[in-house]
Amino acid sequence: VVEEKPSEGKRWANEASGAWGTMAVTRSFRRNGAPCREIRGENTARARTEAFRLVLCRTPQGEWKIASSGPAKR
Repeated sequence: VVEEKPSEGKRWANEASGAWGTMAVTRSFRRNGAPCREIRGENTARARTEAFRLVLCRTPQGEWKIASSGPAKR
């Protein structure tokens, strides 16, 4: 199984609200045989920035689902 390398950060922005953020795949791994990805980033809205961490795993049907999420430690 070839695991993906960490990705470069991607930036997104919502011009209507002024919110923006960044995110990147920081590692790829397997959990209970399923491919998973850890994603870390930051969101900025209303002059407040929060770091986040998500783990997504692919289901047997091929869909990516959130396995866990929460604030990222800085």
